[in-house]
Amino acid sequence: MGKNGTAMAPRRLAWFRSGVACKCSPLSRHFCLVCIAAFLLAASALHAQLTPAEQQTWVGDAPSTPLPLAADLSGKLTRHDVSRAMRKVADWQLNRAESGFNQDWTFATLYAGYMAVPDAAGGKKYREAMVRMGKKFDWQPGPHLAHADDQAIGQTYLDLYRRLHDPAMIAPIRQRMEAVMQLPDGSDKERPLWWWCDALFMAPPVLAKLSTITGDRKYLDFMDRQWWITSGLLYDRNVYLTAVRLQVEQIQLVANIA
Repeated sequence: MGKNGTAMAPRRLAWFRSGVACKCSPLSRHFCLVCIAAFLLAASALHAQLTPAEQQTWVGDAPSTPLPLAADLSGKLTRHDVSRAMRKVADWQLNRAESGFNQDWTFATLYAGYMAVPDAAGGKKYREAMVRMGKKFDWQPGPHLAHADDQAIGQTYLDLYRRLHDPAMIAPIRQRMEAVMQLPDGSDKERPLWWWCDALFMAPPVLAKLSTITGDRKYLDFMDRQWWITSGLLYDRNVYLTAVRLQVEQIQLVANIA
């Protein structure tokens, strides 16, 4: 299923046309039709809410015809077998998507995965691809100042800096996070800096890495404070679960000021 959910629609219609639903009563068939229509409308609405970067065809796509399972992989958790599986997936992703690399979170998470591949599994090849990516974007984060989605790419820039020590790799993301730290404090419950749980993956590692690289604790202190503000808003201590994001009206308010 694609990220926007639309890939499921033809399958739902095929299921309905296959006669499965025809065994139901007319009322049940009517109900099924209503459900299908609601599903299609919801999928369309969800797609409309995605950013242009999230609507790219290679973001969360899937083949129309499922491919056969790989016959050259093993379920054994040995170093050899795990490394082979990592390379197979990473190579496919690189060949499939490198031409569409962008600065959005949808790819920043992939970049972080490439940087985690050890040398024993061919990590050098993927780091070189990440250097090409960084040069393509002049080591810049995404365009939105306060949005963690556009800061996540900084994790890869900083990991490369720690290996190669090229000042160009760190300067733009450091400047961005310095600017973010000058924004109004996120303790205002109506205007938190990080208002959705994914942000806790995207921005905090950037700040932590900056603190480690520069030796300046201010990045770590800022990260710690904003983390607990977000946790306080999203974490439900009664059920031990974290909400995905704030309520819709709060999202709209934050989006207007971001």
